Amino acid sequence: MEKVGKKIYFFSDAHIGLNSNEVEIEKQKRILRFLDLVKSNASELFILGDLFDFWFEYKNVIPSVYNNIIEALFGITKSGIPVHFIVGNHDYWTKDFFPTQIGVTVYKKPITIERSGFTIHLHHGDGLALDDNGYKFMSSILRNKLFIWTYSQLPVNLGYSIGSKLSRKNRSHHTLIDTHREIEGMINYATEKISNGCDVVIMGHRHQYLYHKIDNGLYINLGDWIEFNTYATFDGSDFKLNHWDK
Repeated sequence: MEKVGKKIYFFSDAHIGLNSNEVEIEKQKRILRFLDLVKSNASELFILGDLFDFWFEYKNVIPSVYNNIIEALFGITKSGIPVHFIVGNHDYWTKDFFPTQIGVTVYKKPITIERSGFTIHLHHGDGLALDDNGYKFMSSILRNKLFIWTYSQLPVNLGYSIGSKLSRKNRSHHTLIDTHREIEGMINYATEKISNGCDVVIMGHRHQYLYHKIDNGLYINLGDWIEFNTYATFDGSDFKLNHWDK
């Protein structure tokens, strides 16, 4: 149940850890200011994937570059605001750290929720390109339990070095030239969900924000926090796509 006067917030694709030190510091400052707003004015927070540029959950190691964001999320959950994390292709390798240590609910598949009479479908957005079988094949390998176990045996520093390089290469897929027909695939997916009864479909992944009406429904792409600093809100009656400029 939404808290009276509060909003539901949605954001994605912060890719914490991607940038050089100076750029990363400024990006994290923006996100932390945004999370302060969430803490003061949210009924719920939904993170739609790729919060981190690379996340592999070792048992006793969390890279220090993630600490401030993790502490901010913990502060939000401690204040009584539910935080939901739908993992993306850059942070799929989560285990139990988020739910057990900081109270964040994790989903490894898309979810559909009901809020204030609206049916809302939430998906990171990966795997929907119409012409990218290579990505789908690689994704099936990277999410294989045997591969994940084998990777976990690597020394931590080596594992993060390899993973960070692969993540940067993976992110290069998202260009203005949509060679893999990803935008079309995501709109087709949203159209199908809306035709099957959803009122709103929200995704990220593409790094290009979009507010697109489909028949009687709405498709929102959340953009990113690398270039656009965009997020969505729902106040119980209206969905808005916003730019953070603070």
